[in-house]
Amino acid sequence: MVAVKDGRLTVAVSSRVNVAIELAEPLTVVRPLGSRAEVSSIRFFADSPDVVLAALRTGEAARP
Repeated sequence: MVAVKDGRLTVAVSSRVNVAIELAEPLTVVRPLGSRAEVSSIRFFADSPDVVLAALRTGEAARP
């Protein structure tokens, strides 16, 4: 399930999410049927959320 509501992009698996990311600034996303939406947070399900968060943190530290 992919949904955008109140600026929050949710990509759920079996109606579950286990990773939530708050963005520093809004991001334009393209929804499955092609419409666009502005989001300020992204929520999704990951089999290994600790690996996802570690990768995101590493990318953040690498930015100038």
